Amino acid sequence: MNGWIFFAIATVTVWRCSSRVLPGKLNNVYACYGASGATSFLSPTCADDERMVVENIYALTKPVDKNCPSAMTTGVDRADCCIYEDGDCVEQYDGEVRISYFESFTGTQQFSKSSVNQRTSELCLSGNVSMMDFSNYMLMTFYCINETLTASFNDNEPVTAPVVYWRNTEYPDVISNLTSSITCSASTSCDSSILITAIDLSLHNDSTGCVQSLDVVDGNTVKTFTCTDNNQYDIKTIFISSSHFIKVTFRTGGQANGGKLWIQFNATESEAVLTLACGASALTTASLVDSCDTTGTSKTTTTTTASLDNTSKSSDEDAAIPCNF
Repeated sequence: MNGWIFFAIATVTVWRCSSRVLPGKLNNVYACYGASGATSFLSPTCADDERMVVENIYALTKPVDKNCPSAMTTGVDRADCCIYEDGDCVEQYDGEVRISYFESFTGTQQFSKSSVNQRTSELCLSGNVSMMDFSNYMLMTFYCINETLTASFNDNEPVTAPVVYWRNTEYPDVISNLTSSITCSASTSCDSSILITAIDLSLHNDSTGCVQSLDVVDGNTVKTFTCTDNNQYDIKTIFISSSHFIKVTFRTGGQANGGKLWIQFNATESEAVLTLACGASALTTASLVDSCDTTGTSKTTTTTTASLDNTSKSSDEDAAIPCNF
């Protein structure tokens, strides 16, 4: 994803890691390349009231002296060859089907997809320890987002929490039969800037060009996102407000069927909570709020907030993930 960091572990492995940008537990699931049966599939699972966000996909390679097969076979201990250990080469999977993993998993409660491999990079092969020429297992890192923190296009009930989400009603399917714009207001309980993070900004292009946009109004400033801003599942902050109140409008032309939207809102001040109100409940003007109390207690009375507990019901292993900042 964004913000690649290169550094050496011991004398062997070059790691390429991405920064964590969503709150909550970052889960991990492994799959062996070439294995028969369930062990060859990435099969992450979130709880029934949660939906998955893929953070990244990695291809991992064992050192040659581990004696792991290039394609997993029966009789080989999965724990020896398909679970991360110090000295393994960890690289982002950049193969031609990379995007299909994000499309298949993001927004689901559970899904399974077979693993693939890729050639080990020169960064890993040039180390002091001999590595396999191709990766032999995969790792997916993912979040589980609680549905109580999420508003959809059809929701008029405000959502209040330290972090809230907005997505199209059909997600993970594309938008259908939307003929008018939808506006939400986002406001914080004390004077804090607001961050907008794109999880999936996939505005729709048709034969006439880009037919969808996302407008953010921050005081007298208007920022418009179009199809050229689509993030290809690269989770990243796309907007930082100058005030504690913004309005966000999703616009679509005609009766375009297509496009997807899933974005996150959160306050920059840890003492603040954020309210996302959409449709008929959206606010038109900002209310007065006090400064955030940096001693830990906000001066402003806030409404009851939803629990921010984005932990999954189950994941493949709780072994340390490669990128644990």
